Amino acid sequence: MPRRQVVAPSIRSAEIAAWGNDCWLELPGCTKVGTEDDHIVPHAHGGKDTVPNLRRACKHCNASRQDRVLYGYGCRLHMIVCPPGSCDREAVDYIAQHAKPSDCLLYTSPSPRDS
Repeated sequence: MPRRQVVAPSIRSAEIAAWGNDCWLELPGCTKVGTEDDHIVPHAHGGKDTVPNLRRACKHCNASRQDRVLYGYGCRLHMIVCPPGSCDREAVDYIAQHAKPSDCLLYTSPSPRDS
């Protein structure tokens, strides 16, 4: 099977600018420095080379994860983590556009004590 193409340098630059270069998986044995592009939805499962779907990972963590998905055990869970009161509208819109009717979507507002 031929090796697929690497992520375009312009996409990698935007990925690092958006998410940083630290390993996002931090599995046991992690070296902490992102040296490879890791697809949140793996390429083998239809994941695209886009900034929202890419994060940097160390070689150890990326090889350990392989093409396993982070969802698929009952339903897909989309989560946006951001500081209270500053939810990223672009992320919410992206999820709304790509969610399937069977997906579980949970939107919450911070409690007053979190402000």
